[in-house]
Amino acid sequence: MELLYVAVIFASFSITPITTVDCKNDVCALKGFRNVACLYVNWTLGPKCKKVYSTFMTDEEKDVAVTALNEVRMKVAMGLEKRGNPGPQPAASNMRILVWDAELAFIAQRWLNQCLFYLPNCVDVGRFEAGQFFVATAINADSFKKSNVVLIKELIEFIHSEVEHVNASMVCNYRYNPKASAFIQTIWAKTYRVGCGKIIHRTDLLDFSMMCVFGPRGNVEGQPVYQMLR
Repeated sequence: MELLYVAVIFASFSITPITTVDCKNDVCALKGFRNVACLYVNWTLGPKCKKVYSTFMTDEEKDVAVTALNEVRMKVAMGLEKRGNPGPQPAASNMRILVWDAELAFIAQRWLNQCLFYLPNCVDVGRFEAGQFFVATAINADSFKKSNVVLIKELIEFIHSEVEHVNASMVCNYRYNPKASAFIQTIWAKTYRVGCGKIIHRTDLLDFSMMCVFGPRGNVEGQPVYQMLR
């Protein structure tokens, strides 16, 4: 994935979200893994973290993330997405509205606090199997005036741009597409819960990282991404 070069206004650490994951009945164990929130049992920053400037989404940032993700879904559902390989993407008859999920956000933030640039093995919860995407951007001093809210919108639009790799014909029978897996998860019709986290930290550069966890999961081969509107 190509990094975007954008900027962010630093915000202070927000209040730790109050929720939990049922680690006594960790459903990830059925797959031979552990849920992120059970693998890392507190909010201590991981050893890969250097200087961390901000973590946890504010209420405004949560609202912006959910709204932006739903806008992507609605554009597809209404048949307005003309891009693809080939496009356009067909309209959908069963696209659900995403709502914020505190448990999924808890998992996303717990992972981001490890400052790792890849996805964990399992983020499933008792209610359903969960999907995920991770996206990061390096900060460019030339665009330092951009706010976190603007940055979140740009990162989601970057995910949206993966539609350029989506063959419209596979909507009825999904086949894994590594160039568009984050976009497919975003528009998976049966998904209706989402929780995201963020972290601003220094690696070799200064990075803004965002992860979203979705449930029920998408990217299930052989299943429809959504039902086409007839």
